[in-house]
Amino acid sequence: MRKRVLVVTIDGWGTNLLGTYGVPICETPSLDQFASHAIVFDRFVCNSLDPKAILLSMTDGLHPSLPRDKAEFKVVDLHQWLAATNRRSIFITDSRPVSETAWADLFSESLLIDTTLQGAELSEEHEQTQNEFEEYQTVEQEVDEEAWMETGLAQFIGEALSELADRQNDAEGLPDLIWLHLSGLTSAWDAPYEYRLALCDEDDPRPSYDIEPASFQVGPKTDLDEVFTAMCAAAGQARLIDQLWSWIDAFVEQLPEREAMATVLCGLRGYPLGEHTRVGLATESQSLSASIGFNTPHSELVHVPLIIQPGYLPLGFRSRRLTQPNSVRSFLEGWLTDTPYPPPSIEEQSDSLEADLSRYELLAESIRPDNSCWIQSIGYEAIYTTYWAALFDSSSGQLNDLYLMPDDRWQQNNVQNRVPEIFDAMMDLRRQWLQWTTDSIAQATTDLPYPIPASCLNQSV
Repeated sequence: MRKRVLVVTIDGWGTNLLGTYGVPICETPSLDQFASHAIVFDRFVCNSLDPKAILLSMTDGLHPSLPRDKAEFKVVDLHQWLAATNRRSIFITDSRPVSETAWADLFSESLLIDTTLQGAELSEEHEQTQNEFEEYQTVEQEVDEEAWMETGLAQFIGEALSELADRQNDAEGLPDLIWLHLSGLTSAWDAPYEYRLALCDEDDPRPSYDIEPASFQVGPKTDLDEVFTAMCAAAGQARLIDQLWSWIDAFVEQLPEREAMATVLCGLRGYPLGEHTRVGLATESQSLSASIGFNTPHSELVHVPLIIQPGYLPLGFRSRRLTQPNSVRSFLEGWLTDTPYPPPSIEEQSDSLEADLSRYELLAESIRPDNSCWIQSIGYEAIYTTYWAALFDSSSGQLNDLYLMPDDRWQQNNVQNRVPEIFDAMMDLRRQWLQWTTDSIAQATTDLPYPIPASCLNQSV
């Protein structure tokens, strides 16, 4: 039975938009059902704020900061490995910038599906009912099916699945690697207006009709109603993504060799909704100085969903291990070569008191280069370990914020002055990461702080 894998990546899709990760701003029943039969990675952290760099890391197994043109880092990218083993791949996206990258061209097939924005119709329809709030007040109200099927994301998913159905009926069948990339919350917010109203009570301000993704700094003079309406609009898009996932799930379930198809679903960046004085992501039109406030690598931006379903699991489970985009490369190759995926340890799964006590005994020991995620952004750096997150100022090197993870999930309790031994350990870890990237990289790859999967090295093919 030939193994295949479907990868779905969604930009701007954080853990605050998915019920499986708790405290969602909207219900996501389809995705929650999928997660109940899959492996949910509670600590998946993006090692970059650039979605293109994250995608590259997912296929070549390297940290985004590594110079790909250096001889020491010539690796066998997943695309090269697929070609060398006579496997095919297809990449389908609604994002023009991603479709135009050299990375996208490495697939056997690469398709861009342009979608039509429905924002004008959305606004016109609901401007006429501006004073009829009660008409849309009921959360359970039935939404006209045509309203959400005409959205940009629905058009993309529908056309992408149609393309895959055509290939399923070809003599060669489906490609071995299928990759769908959605622009997600970075594209037009054109979900039905009723979805925005689902968060509203009678006395709440009415959500806006704007289809442009919200992006602004939250200051002392910011009207908090503006933040609330942005949350409503984001919740509408998240609810739309959940509905469209049912289409993807139905396609996978109807495959004749269902158990031979693995599914990987992950976000590439989160979408801040008021946390740490920002809503949204930096835009291309913003100046460098204006964009800095959007690039602090707090958890709402870098902690995103990763859910892997290896075939069909009767009962899913959760993994606590710190996971990064390069880990996806290892799973993809392992699945396609029929290599069993290692189950999580008892400590990774357990919520028992004994596990908690063991965790606190290992706090300092967990601060190691090989068990950390280093993130660089404009003006900031961050290091995430199993139990700590530290944010640094790039220019001064000062450690400004230190959080205990995952207890302080939304990073509201800065403890940098209360745990001096952890502070010193994180400062030392930053020096190791900086030394690693600024060296001539003459040392052997096995000595690097960031592990490179053995299968990525040249001699493996």
